[in-house]
Amino acid sequence: MRKQIFLCFMATILFLFPSFLWAATATIHWQANEESDLKEYRVYHGTASRSYSIPLPVGKVTSYTFNDLAAGVTHYFAITAVDISDNESGFSAEVSKFIPVSDTQLPQVTISSPSTSGNYTTSTSSIDLKGTASDNVGVTQVTWSVSGGGNGTASGTSSWSIGGIGLSAGQNTITVTAKDAAGNQGTAVITVTYTAPSSTSSSSTDTQPPQVTVTSPTTSGSYTTSRSKVNLAGTASDNIGVAQVTWSSSNGRSGTANGTTNWSARRITLSSGDNTITVTATDAAGNQSKAVISVIHGQSSTGDTQSPQVTITSPTASENYVTSSSSINLGGTASDNVGVTQVTWFVSGGGNGTASGTSSWSIGGIGLSAGQNTITVTAKDAAGNKGTAVIRVNYTPPSSADTQPPQVTITSPTTDASYTTSSSRITLGGSASDDVGVTEVNWSSTGGGSGTAAGTTNWSITGLRLTSGDNTITVTAKDAAGNRSTAVITVTNTARRSWWQWWRR
Repeated sequence: MRKQIFLCFMATILFLFPSFLWAATATIHWQANEESDLKEYRVYHGTASRSYSIPLPVGKVTSYTFNDLAAGVTHYFAITAVDISDNESGFSAEVSKFIPVSDTQLPQVTISSPSTSGNYTTSTSSIDLKGTASDNVGVTQVTWSVSGGGNGTASGTSSWSIGGIGLSAGQNTITVTAKDAAGNQGTAVITVTYTAPSSTSSSSTDTQPPQVTVTSPTTSGSYTTSRSKVNLAGTASDNIGVAQVTWSSSNGRSGTANGTTNWSARRITLSSGDNTITVTATDAAGNQSKAVISVIHGQSSTGDTQSPQVTITSPTASENYVTSSSSINLGGTASDNVGVTQVTWFVSGGGNGTASGTSSWSIGGIGLSAGQNTITVTAKDAAGNKGTAVIRVNYTPPSSADTQPPQVTITSPTTDASYTTSSSRITLGGSASDDVGVTEVNWSSTGGGSGTAAGTTNWSITGLRLTSGDNTITVTAKDAAGNRSTAVITVTNTARRSWWQWWRR
């Protein structure tokens, strides 16, 4: 009786071979023959298609592992089934696999900046490195470590760069390592001697600690994410200079941030639940200050763990912006694997709100405080995942005292001082102007309720509720100096409501 056999590979062929060996292991799987008189399977192997060596009887198992397969050639495999009368089926479909020769050659890595020498002296508390790396197959990653404890990953591979490596006073040994796909590594070393600047008064001692701030993914003290890793960023400053920024987590992990004045710590691994991450800035005198953020990691109940992406495109795509206006409008985009449900904003001075739109969003008239304002824009999806973007806006008020109040005008639904409608709600619109800039437009109504209009130069109030009869609505425009002006409209609602309608309302 002629048998049939079908190869049904769970992973076709599973090849297991360490990159440093010259032979491999292959495990093949096939679908069981369902005929009752099956005696055994025979496994065939060769290095040419349909040209096999002596078959290997393997019994009734449905998988077999070949060991010590030669590298540098293609291996071919097939299976037959044999019944109790020794009738053998035809060959199954043939599968093949080329086993490459193992890569044992180490990458080459070179430091070209700030010096090609193995030694360098500086009075700056951080250093940037650049260089090249090459390999017979290809460099997959360039990393660095410094004897003071810092480490990280360079940008680029064949041409790589590292920014803002924090230095300790004295000698710092920095090792740059290039890796290839086979795990081979090549290194280059530079010894950097950092001499901290002397104090402006030689007899005085530096006792002033640095200042350190976490600005991303949030400026608040807590952040929730469904992802297993988090990226932090922020700023640090000191009266003389920040030597290093490090971080440590309550789950036992720690590391050194990239950069000092503007620092970042990427891909910090989170444990499930609350992770308290402490960021420490240290100056050359050993003074320290800390900033703490609580990152809560939990899986989404919906199965969606991917955070949205949000980008600020207006007034700039840069993370920093300078203005002499007391308010700013932002615009940008947001995307998610499922969908963005809301975009909100928060400014370090205390303001917050919800943007108009999601995939393409805009925020009008964010009031600024004098100096630096950190504005965080957050995109959320239905699973509660969040993504953030940050812009730091430096507002310099005009030097002269501002005593001129803004001008505010109601233009819609009428420019008259009164308006009659039978609707229970109304939408108002208008404009406001100021010699420096309008920071906010708000409203109040004798019919009850108050709030903030959307926008400033061109503002709108949507769905304002009216009571029966006259409703006096006052619109107030404010500037950064606290000057105010108002516009008033009396809206008469002529609708009469039954007892049932009033109860429903």
